[in-house]
Amino acid sequence: MDVFLVDIRSDGAVPTLGPPRNVTSRPGYDNQPVFLPDSAGFLFTSWVDMQADTCRYDIGTEAIERVTASTSGEWAPALTPDGQGFTISRDEPEGYQRLWRFPMSGRSLGVVLRDVTGAGYHTWVDSDTIALYMLAEPPQLALVDVDTEERRIVASGVGRCIQRVPGRRELAFVDKSNPEAWVIRYLDLETMRTSRAVPATAGSEDFAIGIDGSILMGEGARLFRYPSGGSDWELLGDWSHLLSGSITRIALSPTGRHMAIVVKES
Repeated sequence: MDVFLVDIRSDGAVPTLGPPRNVTSRPGYDNQPVFLPDSAGFLFTSWVDMQADTCRYDIGTEAIERVTASTSGEWAPALTPDGQGFTISRDEPEGYQRLWRFPMSGRSLGVVLRDVTGAGYHTWVDSDTIALYMLAEPPQLALVDVDTEERRIVASGVGRCIQRVPGRRELAFVDKSNPEAWVIRYLDLETMRTSRAVPATAGSEDFAIGIDGSILMGEGARLFRYPSGGSDWELLGDWSHLLSGSITRIALSPTGRHMAIVVKES
């Protein structure tokens, strides 16, 4: 897996994309990008020295810096609400995963949810609540109070991608309970009801939501866009001639000028 960077120009109703550039071109595992608050680069998970650690890519210098080098594998960085640090799902010696927090320097860490095990992919709802993909069978989506660690299971049979909806008190996630028809559902965080649903592209469970509310999702080496208020997917980019694999994870910069995609080799 490698992370590719794509430039975005939004002069009209439909954004224009530049060609994807492989910015982690090397053998091995590079995955799970999340942009920094200033859009100057992104954090990502990289397999280094026989374990997964967090690295930082700088767009201006094209440099990659190893941020963490702890004694256990770390996965899926997510920014904290204050923008001053990030959290990861960390392998524990007992064989499960818990959430830990780092400052941006990566030089110290502390556990966030001590008693919540099986903690996988996640995103912060606000400073008090984390939306958590629970490593269960089937996987569950839980809202966890940071102080009390009280869990509320809000969906079961979900995909790994959890996204905050810009400008709304909503979470979006993929409902995989029907293996023949995966759908992106919107959870209203006030009523705790799913308010809307969008059919996922074939075989995909990773997506990103733009500041305009549109959804981006891959299918093979093609990228599709579901406009806010739209009724169907639109082809945004066909990179079949450039990519030798399928688009999985997608991340958008806060400025909307860049996109990071992960390509899994076929």
